Amino acid sequence: MFSSPSPCLARTLRVGRSAPASLFVAFLLGCLAPAAQAGQLFSSGHGDLGVTFDGTDLALEFHGHTGAVIDGQSLEDDTEFEPGDIEILVNQSILVTTSLSSFLNIPVGDRVYFLSPTESVDSPFLGLASEELDPNQWSGDLVWTISGVTGPGTFLLAALDSFGNPLYTVGPNESFSLEVGGHNHFLYSFSAPGTYEITFSAQGSLLVDGGPGTELRSGSGTFGFVVPVPEPSLLASAGSLILCASAVHLRRVRLPGRHSRPIA
Repeated sequence: MFSSPSPCLARTLRVGRSAPASLFVAFLLGCLAPAAQAGQLFSSGHGDLGVTFDGTDLALEFHGHTGAVIDGQSLEDDTEFEPGDIEILVNQSILVTTSLSSFLNIPVGDRVYFLSPTESVDSPFLGLASEELDPNQWSGDLVWTISGVTGPGTFLLAALDSFGNPLYTVGPNESFSLEVGGHNHFLYSFSAPGTYEITFSAQGSLLVDGGPGTELRSGSGTFGFVVPVPEPSLLASAGSLILCASAVHLRRVRLPGRHSRPIA
């Protein structure tokens, strides 16, 4: 569904030491333009991988909030996209420290590429949301699963506490629970530049005729993540980003039990 990274993405981006992040994004859009199968690029602002219910089953979509930047243009209104119609830019990175290495499973001194669980200028603020579901129609939590990952490196999703310490991490074929109707933000980490396809699945117990009986409902969607090689002048600013801050605010994250089973 997504083409391999072009040679333009495979080399260091040369946008100049004093170039603003907007020029970096514009340059990246030019790199991606020849890839006819690629989705529109979400490069900054607030967006969510959202769960919806059509009366029969669950489905996943991308929800861009007003002001989110898609292909260089700010959305004037909240807008929904099919999973295959969007790609998400991962434009933050930092050198891995000993403490990071222990939970991201990336060697000390290597670079980790990430999306932060806190909002940052000129970077995507990506959430997992099920706000379109009515909690009164469901029993218990939604179980989310990272049911598929393809790409040049490893991917981990991590929940952090208010001090930036890891609460738990989730990798391929592992699951975690979030409340129905919730909206949560996580750390998305990647070990290498390139293009990734990540499939997220969600499963919940729908109350039948108001309960107490339930029926399982599930859905999934595959989203593209683009991790470019950072230009050297951008690395200095990345080094001071939220991942190393002492106060990391994780919005409305419940501390769910973690599961190690895929969703059927």
